Amino acid sequence: MNSKILVEVFVPAAGKSYDVKICPESKIYELIEMLKQVVGDLDQGYYIPNSETVLCDKSAGTVMQLNATVAEHGLYNGSKLILI
Repeated sequence: MNSKILVEVFVPAAGKSYDVKICPESKIYELIEMLKQVVGDLDQGYYIPNSETVLCDKSAGTVMQLNATVAEHGLYNGSKLILI
């Protein structure tokens, strides 16, 4: 098993960023579900997740494919993501 990587997730609806450790083997849809729950709990109502929530690579400006893994997207320590 690979070690976890540390990424920054920016949530525009809340105007906040979070540092999150993730597994390279995780599928993007699994990561989105985890982030929706955690950010929804932490942001006290500013961020309201729904079924259309997407995760984007901040530097490339692209939406991440749900069935790909974190590793397949080439994420690394310090990658910046956006949860919309």
